[in-house]
Amino acid sequence: MARNAANNKPQLTVGALKQEAKNFLCAFAREHTELFGITDGKAVGTYVEERFNLYLREGRAGPPCP
Repeated sequence: MARNAANNKPQLTVGALKQEAKNFLCAFAREHTELFGITDGKAVGTYVEERFNLYLREGRAGPPCP
């Protein structure tokens, strides 16, 4: 995998982004069960987006999702 010259992190390709999103959501669903049943979709979407961006910035590659 190619690396970003500025920070020596692996470049995020579309395929890698899709896999990380899948891994993130598998883990997220188990960790944030309190969100089930909430009807304010915009607030939930914003919350999930912020958590996903944090996940990517911190480089936490989760376990592969089935």
